[in-house]
Amino acid sequence: MNTVQRLADALTNTIPQSGSQDDHTHAAARITSISGDYADCKLLGRMEDEESLIIRDVMISDSCKWIPVSSSSNEKIKVGDTVWIGFSDHDLSNFTGSNDYLIDSERRHDLSDGVIEAVIKHG
Repeated sequence: MNTVQRLADALTNTIPQSGSQDDHTHAAARITSISGDYADCKLLGRMEDEESLIIRDVMISDSCKWIPVSSSSNEKIKVGDTVWIGFSDHDLSNFTGSNDYLIDSERRHDLSDGVIEAVIKHG
């Protein structure tokens, strides 16, 4: 196989397959339960029978724990809120926010490494 044939093969076979990997960056979701600093969230805009519909143990960022509802009061994030989840570049399994952490695997942009970054709709 010459150089042009290898390039043509890469363009038609290798590159399309690598581009179709399921890398996650962000998603809209609805909180289904909260336990401490973590929430379970149902992804929005997906078919009901998809396995990845519910994401477990999504870290709630401190900036999203309290939602301003008026100029003088805040409410806690709650079940039913619509949120924006970002998926980390790296494995967050041993990240606590209070220590330096070591990346524990080759996992990248995985549904297991979600962080609630914003509350889109509260209440």
